[in-house]
Amino acid sequence: MGMYRGGRPKGTKNKRTDLHAKCESVGLDVFSRMLEICLEKQGTNEEWSKLRELAQYLYAKPKEVELSADQVKHYLEAVANNTDEKQVG
Repeated sequence: MGMYRGGRPKGTKNKRTDLHAKCESVGLDVFSRMLEICLEKQGTNEEWSKLRELAQYLYAKPKEVELSADQVKHYLEAVANNTDEKQVG
């Protein structure tokens, strides 16, 4: 079969792990800071843009979920029933 000749050496951290460590070392929690900007309406557009750019390298994007019409109907009925219970109680 031969020798393996490519890729990273065993035990080498990936870029995402390294980026998490760098943010942690300087005390930066990207999502907390983004939330602060939203709630307090402080910060600049430039800071927001940089945080948003950084977040895409730190955290995976959620997968898109496709629902059938029956699933949507079931979900809406569940929400309506839950809302009705809260209004009665």
